[in-house]
Amino acid sequence: MPIYAGPFQELYDNGGARRIGWRPPAGARGLIDLRPLASQAVTTGGGDGGECLVFMPAGVDPGAEYRRVPRTMTPQQLAGLQNRLGLAGAGRSTDRAAFLQHLLTTDGDPDGDTRHRPIQPARNRNMVARIGPHRMRWRFELNGQAHAAVVLTLRRIYAKIRQQQSPTAARKWLGYQRRKFQLKGNAWQQLQPAAYRNETPLEPSTTLTETWPTPSQTADISGVYAWTEGTGWDVSAGGNVRTSGAINPASPYTRRFARCDEPLSADDMTATATCPTDRYTGSFSYQLGILARVAPSPAAQNTAYLYFMAENQTANLHKAIGGTFTQLQQVVSGHIPAYPLSYSLDCQGSTITGSWPEYPTWNTTATDSAIVGNNNFGLYCYNNHTANSFEWSQITATDGEEHQAGDSHAMVGTHLGT
Repeated sequence: MPIYAGPFQELYDNGGARRIGWRPPAGARGLIDLRPLASQAVTTGGGDGGECLVFMPAGVDPGAEYRRVPRTMTPQQLAGLQNRLGLAGAGRSTDRAAFLQHLLTTDGDPDGDTRHRPIQPARNRNMVARIGPHRMRWRFELNGQAHAAVVLTLRRIYAKIRQQQSPTAARKWLGYQRRKFQLKGNAWQQLQPAAYRNETPLEPSTTLTETWPTPSQTADISGVYAWTEGTGWDVSAGGNVRTSGAINPASPYTRRFARCDEPLSADDMTATATCPTDRYTGSFSYQLGILARVAPSPAAQNTAYLYFMAENQTANLHKAIGGTFTQLQQVVSGHIPAYPLSYSLDCQGSTITGSWPEYPTWNTTATDSAIVGNNNFGLYCYNNHTANSFEWSQITATDGEEHQAGDSHAMVGTHLGT
C-alpha cells in the first residue's frame, strides 16, 4: 500500500477550458494536503501545485516527481524527504507512522503560513489521519510539546470567532470543546488566549427552524430574506437565493456559494440537504452540493468544504480556499441518482466526510486541516447556463454530534410541492 510525497496537478472544470484549482495525480485513492494556505488559494504554478501525501494502488505509478515513503526509511531517504518537505532539524524517526504523526501534528503551522495546519482532534480526543486505506489514530494530549501546535491552533480559533462573530459565540464554541474533550475543572482555559481566560464557557443550546414560503413566491431574495430569527443568505458574485429554496447562478460558468448567515456554535458540524426532484439533467454542465465551514462575509471569498454531485456521475469532496478548488476525493458512481435525494457533509476535527444515505457507495472521507473556525454552513451550485435554478426542499445543520437533547443549534428549511 504505497504512500508518496509529491506535487498537486492542475484541476479543470468539466469542460476542460478553465483551470479552477488542484487535484492529486490520476489514480490516487487518498491525499493529505501539506501546503500553506497561500499556495492553496492560487491556481498558477504550472504542474507543481505544492506538496501532498497520496496513496496509490499497487501497480499504479504516479510519476517520477513523486517520492515513495516506505514503511521504514533509510537515513538517506529520511533526509531526502525532509528536504523535499522543507523540514529542518534532526531527530525524526525513520519509521513511517512515527514520521507522519510528527509531520501532521508537531510540524504543523497553526496559522498555515509556512506549511499545513496541524491535524485537529475529533470526538473522544481522537486525532485521525486517513490516506486511502491507511488510517492513523493518536490521542490528543492537551499538555506537553507533542501537540503544542494543535493547542495553539485551537486558541487561534477562539480568537477568530470572538473577533468575527462575538464573545458570546466564542464562549459557546468553548463550551462545545469542553464537552467534546471532556475537560475537568478549568482545563478549558488552555484553549483560550491568555487575555480571554476570564471568559467562561457557555453551553450551545440554540435551535433555529423555519419553513420556506410556497414555491409560487419566486422573488429574488439575494441574501436579504429574513428567517423568523432574522437570518438571511449571503450569495457570492450575484447569485440569488429565492423564496422557493432555490439558487439561480445568474450567469454561466460561475460557482455560487450561498452561506447561511446564522452561525452554529462550533466548526464541528453536520449539514444535510434534500433535492426534491431531478431538474438538472440535460446537455449542460452542473454541480449541486452542500457547504460546511463557510468563510464569513463576504461570501465571494468562497472558502468552504464542499460535497457535491456532478452531471458526469461523480460524487466529489472538495475544499475551496479563496475560490480555488482542491479535489480531496472523487467517487465515480456510473449512474444518475434517483430523486428525491439527501446528502450530507460532516466535519469533525480534520475528518471531512460526504455521504449519501441512498447511495452508500458514494460515501467518502478525507483528512484536511486547512479550514478551521468557520461556523457557518451553506449551499453550492454551478452550471454553464443561466436559465436553470437549483432547488432544495429541506436543509438542516447541527454542530457536532456530541450534543444532548435540546442542545442542538440547527437551521431547517422546508417547502411542499414543486
